[in-house]
Amino acid sequence: MAFAESVCDRVAFIVDGEIVLIDSPKTLKVEMGERVVEVTYIEQGSKKTAVFMQEKLGENEEFLQLLREKEILTMHTKEATLEDIFVRVTGREIA
Repeated sequence: MAFAESVCDRVAFIVDGEIVLIDSPKTLKVEMGERVVEVTYIEQGSKKTAVFMQEKLGENEEFLQLLREKEILTMHTKEATLEDIFVRVTGREIA
């Protein structure tokens, strides 16, 4: 799947001989991913993680306070992988 993601402009998922989903890898990953931001930060010497919805993130006072006051280690969106999408669409694991 990583190879397909790096070289393909479009990918299709086929179930029982029928195309059930087709689009660019980027579009599929955005549309089928979770619309959240996961922030890992340091608080009192320990690593903590907080999850925030992406909608109106710039207006989320808890998120903004975390950015102002804590040491941020990582911040990631929860983008789906093509393998995640394959399993969801086909109901099958990649062997």
